[in-house]
Amino acid sequence: MVHLYVEAYTAIWAVVTLATYLVGRRFSNDEQPDHQMLTSVLAGAMWPVVVVGLLEAFAVALMAGSHAWRDPAPVEPGYLATVAPLP
Repeated sequence: MVHLYVEAYTAIWAVVTLATYLVGRRFSNDEQPDHQMLTSVLAGAMWPVVVVGLLEAFAVALMAGSHAWRDPAPVEPGYLATVAPLP
């Protein structure tokens, strides 16, 4: 079971490293960064931290909007318009 987690982590690490490297090359200016490959490898290793951060941000946004579920806005009583009788 542990080997499955290790293999998944390694595979995602490789994908994130490659994506970070390619995006870094694509969006950099004419000057190449000093340690582009090292930065990409470190970004690949940190992908679980990014996922946890995104989940936390999603949870905070969800809880910030949940006050409408707990405390709905007050609604004024509706007034009916007079209805004309049909001939």
